[in-house]
Amino acid sequence: KTKELIKFKDKLLAISTSGLFEIYDDSAHLVIDEPIDEAIHLKGTDDILVLTYDQRIKLFELSGNIWIEKKAFDPNDIIKDIYQSDNGDIWLAGSSEIFKVKVENGDIIVHNEYKIDNYRFDNILMTSINDTTFFINTQGYFYLDKSVDQLRPYKKWLDKIGLPKNYFSDSHGFFWIY
Repeated sequence: KTKELIKFKDKLLAISTSGLFEIYDDSAHLVIDEPIDEAIHLKGTDDILVLTYDQRIKLFELSGNIWIEKKAFDPNDIIKDIYQSDNGDIWLAGSSEIFKVKVENGDIIVHNEYKIDNYRFDNILMTSINDTTFFINTQGYFYLDKSVDQLRPYKKWLDKIGLPKNYFSDSHGFFWIY
């Protein structure tokens, strides 16, 4: 089962429950043999950040034609999603916290942790609009207020459309809420 396709330089990669595949004209080759839930190409690097099915975060680097695991990372939370915002910030959505991480010299470092209301243990939709990062779950809409470095409720959407019952995003960055 293919979950998502991502472009990595001149390669097309398929994220799958069986691993990461490189797609060719008429075939696909397994390049990372591990069940993957999500993967993102870190902007400006030869690295991909992977969320495995057992909620582990791993950093892989393409060296020639071989993907090498550089680092495994455990933030002591169940990670449900990963996201890189338009400005390059890397986000991990946990069960009750959002982690802002940095990749420095091959290490994954937690830069900040933000508590979020998530008592239903929802997947948290993360998206960026005009350099503001938003976090959406069935408990509401939240954004990072950079002036105080805190997550704040975003009342404009709540007042206009109410609490989200369901939500999703696509590979082009569009998101839908209903």
